[in-house]
Amino acid sequence: MKHQEHIFELLPAGWENPFEKLRKKWGTIPSGNDLRQDSTYLLTLSDAEVLAQWERALAHDTQGTGFGLRGWYHELYRAFMSGKKVLDIGCGMGISSIPFAEMGASLTFVDIVEDNVRLVERLCVIKGIKAKFLYMRDLQDLDVLDVDYDVVTALGSLINAPLAFIKVEVSSLKRHLRPGGRWLHFGYPKSRWEREGLVEFSKWGEMTDGPGTPWMEYHDRAKMHWLFRDSQIRILFECEWHNCDFNWFDIEMVKP
Repeated sequence: MKHQEHIFELLPAGWENPFEKLRKKWGTIPSGNDLRQDSTYLLTLSDAEVLAQWERALAHDTQGTGFGLRGWYHELYRAFMSGKKVLDIGCGMGISSIPFAEMGASLTFVDIVEDNVRLVERLCVIKGIKAKFLYMRDLQDLDVLDVDYDVVTALGSLINAPLAFIKVEVSSLKRHLRPGGRWLHFGYPKSRWEREGLVEFSKWGEMTDGPGTPWMEYHDRAKMHWLFRDSQIRILFECEWHNCDFNWFDIEMVKP
C-alpha cells in the first residue's frame, strides 16, 4: 500500500500548470450523455434556445431510460437537498446541480472555465434561481467562499487530472465543508478501466470523454481514502451504475 501511495503522489510531466491544461478541454461540456457543446457557443443563443438546450439535456439524462444516468440520484437526494448549502465544483452546464437548487438547496456554482460559470448563471436567471457563482482561476480563488457548506458536489469534475493534483484540490475544498458535512463524488470505476483495456490515464480520457481530454483516472475506495487521508471520513454509500460506466461515493466528514 505504501508503494501505491507513493505512485499516487507523483505528478506526471506536463502537469506543471494543471488548470491551464484542463481549460483547453473543459469549455466543451456534456449537454446530456449523448452530446457535448462549447459553453462559449451556447452563450450566443437566445434565452429560449439556451433553456431548451438545458431542458433537452436534463430530459435525456433523467427521463425514461435516462433515469439510470442522472435521474436516480436526483430522486435519491431530493428530500435531503432541501435547505442545504451546497458547493458545486465543476458545474459545467448544471445538468446535475441546477435541479438541486430547484429542490430547495442554496447553491454556489464553481468552474475553472469562465464561460461555464456564465452559462449556469444565465440559466439560473432565466429560471429565477438565486445562487452564487465563482470562476476559479486557481485554488486561491476559493478563499472567498464560506466555510460552512453542508455539501460539496464533485459530479465528474475531480477525476480528470492526476491524483496528486486532485488531492491538492480536495484539501483546499474540504476546508469549506462543515464538520459532519457530505461530499458527493461522481467518478469512473476501476472495473470500467479494466474493461476498456487498462489504458494509460493520459490516453483513457479520449476514450471516456472525447478528443483533447488530457487525463482520466478511475476512483475507487482506496483512492478516496487516500484523497481524504488527512481527515476522518465515513463512506456512507457507494455504487457502480449504468453498466458499471460510473461510480458514486457519498462521504461524511466525521466530526472531531
